[in-house]
Amino acid sequence: MARWSARGYRRSKKLTLLAKFIATYPDELEADFQQYYQIDLSRVLSGDDASYTSKHIACLATQLPHNSRTYVANNPDLLWTMDTMIEADIANSLRIIIASLQKGNKKPDFIVPPSMQKKQKQNKVGAKVMTKDELDKLLNMKRGE
Repeated sequence: MARWSARGYRRSKKLTLLAKFIATYPDELEADFQQYYQIDLSRVLSGDDASYTSKHIACLATQLPHNSRTYVANNPDLLWTMDTMIEADIANSLRIIIASLQKGNKKPDFIVPPSMQKKQKQNKVGAKVMTKDELDKLLNMKRGE
């Protein structure tokens, strides 16, 4: 009995995911089914092709590769493979070296995954540039001055 309920739960999760993909990424899902399974998903969903059950289609949707159009549309960070991360790290290191050699030492913009781009923009703080003497004076001030 426990095995059946676990399978039923997994099937309901697959059907829920399929429903989300159909509602949110219909074109990507249809293109992925055509590319990976040679199945015309629009015919299956319209009822013209009854050779596939909804459970079977849901199972296939959950087994799409993580670099498929549907999964990437849902999470763009999936485009970032280990190779991409290493290349970005090398490029970012070079940007740091170049910035340190230039006058002004402006912090370079880094290459980051899409999910981190928003965080990178939020973390920028407008700081006042001051000389060492101005900083010493500020730090040596008594409280309340």
